[in-house]
Amino acid sequence: MTSQVIGSRQPVISMLFVLLWIILAVVLPSICQDTSAADEHLAEVSWQARSAQQRGDYRTAANCYEEIVKLRPDVAEAWANLGLMEQFLEEYPQADRDFQIALSKNPGLFVANLFLGLNQLRARQPAIALRYLKVAESLSPKDEQAAMGLAHAYQAAHDNISSSKWFSRATEINRSNVEAWYGLGIAYLSLQDTAVVQLVKLGQNGPYARSLVADAF
Repeated sequence: MTSQVIGSRQPVISMLFVLLWIILAVVLPSICQDTSAADEHLAEVSWQARSAQQRGDYRTAANCYEEIVKLRPDVAEAWANLGLMEQFLEEYPQADRDFQIALSKNPGLFVANLFLGLNQLRARQPAIALRYLKVAESLSPKDEQAAMGLAHAYQAAHDNISSSKWFSRATEINRSNVEAWYGLGIAYLSLQDTAVVQLVKLGQNGPYARSLVADAF
């Protein structure tokens, strides 16, 4: 009885193998063709995005990157590039949204951290700006924008010691950065004014305090 049952299954199993090979022979080439076509389309759109970006056509580049993130929403760099194009177009809320998406997929992206920090500084949120700018500076210690961003963020947070440090760092990166030299001078004046106020509070009649007050005026 058992042998009859086993024997009766063999034609069925053989038939299943035949059907499987038929499916593979018909469907698999179609899947490969679809995959190949999708890859070719992605490569073409990526080339169009880079070309538009290089010639300064940021709107076309943004449209291309929008298509890329639809095709490959898992690629953090594509979201960062889309945000960068929107940054250049001064579409800051959209840029911040896409930078955030990029960082959710890869927190170590320099561009996303840098411009999120600068945009938060523009929105008068220095504490939030510092969080992103510190990461950006750690990823690219010789970047002038990151150093200047940190200097301005600390300045907005009324931390003149840290502000002077980062303005000074910006002048080391680029000795011809007039804004950095000016900011450094302002930071030093603010530090002096703070010192004068503290000395006046401690002993306004002392000769050193009077000297500093006179020098400040």
